[in-house]
Amino acid sequence: MRFSSGVGRGARALLFGICLVTAVGCGQTSAEPSASAQAPSSSAGCAIPFPDGIPVPDGLKIETCNQAKDLTGFHGKAPLPKDVDASFAALKADYEAGGYTLYDQTSGKIRSLIFGGEGHRKGQIQLNPKEGYLSVSINLYPSDMEE
Repeated sequence: MRFSSGVGRGARALLFGICLVTAVGCGQTSAEPSASAQAPSSSAGCAIPFPDGIPVPDGLKIETCNQAKDLTGFHGKAPLPKDVDASFAALKADYEAGGYTLYDQTSGKIRSLIFGGEGHRKGQIQLNPKEGYLSVSINLYPSDMEE
């Protein structure tokens, strides 16, 4: 059975698109929370700058990022803390000290926090302990988003 060259080009384009989506959407980061908000280090794989003033775990290295109309996602790794619960509590305290409104959505081993409030960027951070590192995902809504 023979395929026309148009079908071959379409299949290659589809495979390229799948590879691109997979490469952008599957990154992970690791970090350990600190008492101060600091920007994570970015690798060459992410061209979108991480906004200042949003607390993140210490040592967070952004590995991938993606931007959609209503959401910007950052994914990376941080060192695995000895006590993930204590590190998550310290991160929550950083958000509270900055005046953020918080909603804890922790479920099982994944620590998840929705943050926002008047005058603050809205988003969600998830910490997922893995073997030897902490996977960190941060999703941010547009800075001009209404409450």
